[in-house]
Amino acid sequence: MSGVLLDRTARPVIRGERTPFLDRIAPIGDVFGTAKYTVPTVTSALIAAQISRNADWEDATRHITLSYIVGDVTEAAVKGAVGRQRPHYSGDPWRMRPLSLADEWHSFPSGHVTHITAIAAALAEEVHRPWATVLSAGAVVLTGWQRIYRDQHWASDVIGGAIVGTAASRITAHWLRHRLHVTAGASPPPT
Repeated sequence: MSGVLLDRTARPVIRGERTPFLDRIAPIGDVFGTAKYTVPTVTSALIAAQISRNADWEDATRHITLSYIVGDVTEAAVKGAVGRQRPHYSGDPWRMRPLSLADEWHSFPSGHVTHITAIAAALAEEVHRPWATVLSAGAVVLTGWQRIYRDQHWASDVIGGAIVGTAASRITAHWLRHRLHVTAGASPPPT
C-alpha cells in the first residue's frame, strides 16, 4: 500500500518539474541502463581484463559481469510474472496482467535500474573507494529519476529494480568468494 502511495506522489512531482534542461539531460540516464550500451561496455572490460592477465581486474570484471547477468535474468523473470502496466498507459499503479509478453505490461521492476544497480554495486564493492561509490550511486539515481521522468516506470518499479540489482551483486560476490575458497582447497568462508 505504501508503495502505491509513493507511486501516486512521486509521479506528478517528478513529471511536473519538466524543463527543457531536464529534457536534455534525461537521455543520459537512459544510457546507463540500456543493454545496447551496458553489454558492450561490460564485455569489453571483461575481455581487457582477461588480456591483461591482472588477477584482481579479472576477478572484479567477473563479479560485475555476473552481477549484470543475474540481475537481468531475475528482472526479466519477475517483470514477466508480475505483468504491471507502465504508468503512461493508464496512470493506475494497480493494473496488472501477469505473464503478458507485451512491453506495456513490463513495468515492475525497472530493467534499466536493475542493470545499472547490479553493475554499480559490484563496481563499488570491487573498487573500495568513496569516489567509486558516489559515482555509482549517482548513475543509479539519475537512471531511476529518468525512468519516472519519462513516465516509463512507477517509483516502486525503480525501487524494485535497485533491490534486484543490489541483491544480484551481493549473491554473485558471495558465490564467487565461496567458489574461490573451494577451488583453492580452503574451507568456504562462513555465511
